[in-house]
Amino acid sequence: MKFIRKCISSLGFTQGRETKDDYRSPPFAKKTRLDKKLRVRILGDHSKLHCGCKAVIDALEKTSRDRGWEVVGSYQPYDVLIVNGEGSMHNSRKTFLKKMSVLQKAVDSGIPAFLLNTVWQNNSHEYDQTLQKLAGITVREELSQRELLGKHKVTAELVIDASYFAPIDNTAEVINFHGSPIKTDFYYPDSQSWAQDLDLFETIPYISLDNISWSSLVLSLKTSAYLITGRHHAIYAACKAGVPFVCSTSNTHKITGLISSSGAKIPVAEHPSQIPALISRINTLGPEYEKLFDWMAAQDPDKLIPEL
Repeated sequence: MKFIRKCISSLGFTQGRETKDDYRSPPFAKKTRLDKKLRVRILGDHSKLHCGCKAVIDALEKTSRDRGWEVVGSYQPYDVLIVNGEGSMHNSRKTFLKKMSVLQKAVDSGIPAFLLNTVWQNNSHEYDQTLQKLAGITVREELSQRELLGKHKVTAELVIDASYFAPIDNTAEVINFHGSPIKTDFYYPDSQSWAQDLDLFETIPYISLDNISWSSLVLSLKTSAYLITGRHHAIYAACKAGVPFVCSTSNTHKITGLISSSGAKIPVAEHPSQIPALISRINTLGPEYEKLFDWMAAQDPDKLIPEL
């Protein structure tokens, strides 16, 4: 069966998909092709979750190709491994272990490996030696950067989430909210789950990140007054659109870390129920939103993937 899947992959039908074999038995190239185009495999593809995750992979793939690398799919040999950490690298959870395991396999095999675009929070010391051997690590905010250095003695470069650098298709469909505020879903710490609270802001239009493209989300946000959200990538879309937001905290420090990194003084509710008290402050926080927007716009997309 594995042989059949390899044959199908050689025809290009599985390009970009992830399989269990990508992590269990990665097909590292036997010899790095320094004299030819480097082949790179990008793992940690969470595109099925929502458009923000899809934008991350689009940006990483574009940056790889702009660098002259060939992005390959499952069962195809590669010279460089990129693991998109995104929001999964916390509390030594199952996805964290899976991603760190394949990174360890890469460095043990002499393959340059990067952990990019990641949060880092409350992880064990199990993979500290692997972290030290990586070709590069980028985190999206300063709280993760501090924890890697303080707890694991590992230096990571701060580069904002890759979704911000994803290309925007200005011909994409636009939902016109006619200057109304809009909302997404929220994270509820008590149940550790995401949900749309039907009783919270019940008259405000809801937009889902699950069934819209990144370009449409950003362009549609431009027609709104402000965003109410508990979603990290929704905040990135609002910043890309230049629209204020009121937010509650997420399942990690990724939102508070982003705002802290910019130096902006934008409050974050600890629970969605506390958001209404913050909405009245939007008009007084204009300079703080501009500080965040300007800081993000000044970030360098060329730093998404460190140099080998």
